[in-house]
Amino acid sequence: MKTCIIALALLAHAQAQVVLLPEGMKGDYAEVAKANPSLKLVGYANGREALEKIGEADAYLGSPSEALMNAGVKLRWVHIFSAGIDRYASLPKLKDDSVAITSLKIDQGPEIADHVFALLLGLTRNMAAFQRSQDSGQWNRRGGLPMTELR
Repeated sequence: MKTCIIALALLAHAQAQVVLLPEGMKGDYAEVAKANPSLKLVGYANGREALEKIGEADAYLGSPSEALMNAGVKLRWVHIFSAGIDRYASLPKLKDDSVAITSLKIDQGPEIADHVFALLLGLTRNMAAFQRSQDSGQWNRRGGLPMTELR
């Protein structure tokens, strides 16, 4: 979320800016909006409502669709809450770089690495077999469940 706050603050220093963001997040940015009177935060409850309001927005926080990008005539910045942006790269205005795009790649990097290592350990230590054994009420501590060594 640090990325969003910094970007909102930078965006607010230009002339009147409208930022379309999930309704539940408006409170998170109240201080930024208060410090930057030209910043107008507009909430949306769902994709349909976002599509109705995108025409006035300079910035959008969420998961954009092709229809939303086409309707965002004033749109200059999109922030996506995931680390990866591959599925959005071919959308209008993002593909031709006429709209800036940011994501949580830096913020979520360590968590993604932790998750990958947890999955690797789960596979190499045969955790699924241990789980099945536990579910059936058996606990064989002596060699009944093989483990794999990474080389």
